[in-house]
Amino acid sequence: MKIGLIIIGNEILKGQTRDLHVEFLAKSLKVNYFFLSEVIVIPDILDVICSTLTKKWQEWDVIITSGGVGPTKDDLTPEALKRVFPTTLTEIQNNFGAAAGFMNFSQNPLKLLMAFPGVPREFQGMVINDLIPKLVSLKLNPPAKKEITIRTSGIKEETLFFELCPTLWSDLEKFSKTISSLPRLTGVDIVIEIDDKKELEQDLIKFITSTKLNEYIWHIGNDSPEELIIQTCLKNGWSLAIAESCTGGLVSHLLTNVPKASNVLKGSIVSYTNLIKEQLLKIPTEVLTTKNAVSLDVAKLMAENCLREFQTDFAISTTGLAGPAHESDPHPVGTVFIGFAKKNSEGKAFHFSFHNKGKSQPSRETLKQRFALNALLILLRELK
Repeated sequence: MKIGLIIIGNEILKGQTRDLHVEFLAKSLKVNYFFLSEVIVIPDILDVICSTLTKKWQEWDVIITSGGVGPTKDDLTPEALKRVFPTTLTEIQNNFGAAAGFMNFSQNPLKLLMAFPGVPREFQGMVINDLIPKLVSLKLNPPAKKEITIRTSGIKEETLFFELCPTLWSDLEKFSKTISSLPRLTGVDIVIEIDDKKELEQDLIKFITSTKLNEYIWHIGNDSPEELIIQTCLKNGWSLAIAESCTGGLVSHLLTNVPKASNVLKGSIVSYTNLIKEQLLKIPTEVLTTKNAVSLDVAKLMAENCLREFQTDFAISTTGLAGPAHESDPHPVGTVFIGFAKKNSEGKAFHFSFHNKGKSQPSRETLKQRFALNALLILLRELK
C-alpha cells in the first residue's frame, strides 16, 4: 500500500517555516505497521494543488495533505479539493482548532484522502484521532513487523562495514532484507526490520553480540543516552551533577528533557570563563595557567570538584573548543575533554577530537552537540 504526504505551503518552500509533520506522521504510521512511501512539498497555487491531487489520487492508495485549509486568502486547499472531488468530499471535525479537515473515500478501488491543517498541534491531533483509526478500520496494515536498532559509538560507518565486520551486511540479510545504516551524532545506528517473532529477535541479538561490533554497541533499542542515564539512576537511587564549559548547558538541557530528571540531577554549573572555574569549581589558577582550561587535568578537576560541591554520586564535565579557531588555541577546533567523577573514587578524563583534518569543519552548533552527546555516552558507560 502506497501512503503519501503532500505538504502545501509557500512558507515551507521559502524556508520561513520548518516542517514538523514528516517525522511525526512516519512514526505514527509505523507504530501501526503502516509506512510512509513518499513526501512532496508544493506551493499555495490553486492549479498546482489541483493537478497534484489528481495525479496522486491515481498513484497512491492513501493521500494525506497538510496546510492551506485555514480562513485566509492563501488557504486554497478546500477550493482545490472541491474542484477535484466535487461530489464525494466530506468535512472532518477538527477538535484541536478552528479549521475543518476533509476526507475523500473510494471503496472500489480502495482509496483514501485526508486533508488536515498545517498547524503542528492540529495536524498531529487529527493524525492520531482520525487518520490512524480510519486506516486500522479498513484493515489495510500488513503483518506485524518489528525494528531492532543496534546503537554504536566510536566507529565510523565505513570502518564498521569495510574493515571491522566486512560480512556484516550479508550476514544480517539472513535475518531480514530490510536493513538501514544511519550515521548519527552519537555514532552509527543499524536498524533491522524483522517479523515480530520473539525467537527470531533473540537469534538476531545473539548473532550481533557475538561479532566484533559488540564492543562498540552502547544500546540495543531506540532509547537515547539521556533516557538510559535517568532510568539507570532512578533504578539505583543515584544522583548526578554537571560542570560544563564548551557545551554551555547543553548536557544539562538534554538530561532535563527526560521526565523525572529532577529526582536524579541535583544541579549544574556552566563555568564558561576561567574566573567561574576558579570561583565556583575551585580550579587552581596555577592549573588553568600551566595546563590550560582545555585539558585533561582541568576536565578531571571540574568533575571531581563538581561532585564534591553538589555531594552527588556521579559528576560529568566538558571543556573544549567549538570554534572558530584562534592562534592562541592549544588544540584544534573540535577537541573536547570530558571528565568523570564517582563518589569515593579518583576522577578520570577522556580526550576526543572531531577535527576534520584538511576538510571543512563541523559547525559550532554541531560540535557542541557532539561534545554533549559524547559526555552522556561516557557517563552511561561508566554507570554500567
